[in-house]
Parts: sequence; structure tokens; C-alpha cells
Amino acid sequence: MGAYAQPEPAAVLDALGDPTRRRVLELVREGGPTAVGAIAGSMPVSRPAVSQHLKVLEGAGLVTCTKRGTRHLYAVRPDG
Repeated sequence: MGAYAQPEPAAVLDALGDPTRRRVLELVREGGPTAVGAIAGSMPVSRPAVSQHLKVLEGAGLVTCTKRGTRHLYAVRPDG
């Protein structure tokens, strides 16, 4: 499984229980590594709100974050 710990089932269910987070996850899955701004541009919520949703998804082990310069790119964690 690599450097990641097995996500807690309750954290995964909690993360996916919110329809906005499910949509964020769908956008990341469809777009590959995606910047927060690109995700926020496709949603009716603010960029800070998208960042918060991504933190929850990352905490649940569903997405990963890679820094490239000043950008944070999010991708679906294949084994999440």
C-alpha cells in the first residue's frame, strides 16, 4: 500500500456523505491531477470551501496532494 495508512471506514463514509465533497472527488477523478482553482471554477462554492473539502477527502485517504511551485495538485488516491 506504500506510505499511506489504511483509511478508517468511518472517515471515508463521513467524507463521502457530503454531496459537495462527492462532486469534488468526481472532478478530481475525471481531470487527473487538478489545481484547487480549476475545481472551484466548476463549482458554485468558493475556492476556500473547495480547499476545505479537499482536506477532508485527503484526511480520509481518498485524494493525494502534490505541490508544484505555488500550486497544490490533487489526484485520486488509487488505493484509497
